[in-house]
Amino acid sequence: EATTLAPRLAVAHLALANATVDVFADYHRALAHFLAALACDAALPDAHVGAGCAHRALGNIPAAIAAFEAALALDPDAAAAHAHLATALCDAATAAKPTTPPKEVR
Repeated sequence: EATTLAPRLAVAHLALANATVDVFADYHRALAHFLAALACDAALPDAHVGAGCAHRALGNIPAAIAAFEAALALDPDAAAAHAHLATALCDAATAAKPTTPPKEVR
């Protein structure tokens, strides 16, 4: 019976996570629900995408990239995962750019 309930619980957590983002913009709580959904059923690309978006909103770009890549491993045609991965990779590249020190004033 647990195996039949787990997918339903995953979908319920996914719905709660999406509602938490849409209504409250509470990415900490949404991330907890996305991760709970994945604990019930790790084969949900939408839960990986949602977790990635929550990680990105919370500033954890490496975790966001990993989540989007996990979604794409499950569904290589997932347009949302591709789009969010591209944005997260741009975030990572921007953060990795060294800043130019100011020129010396003479």
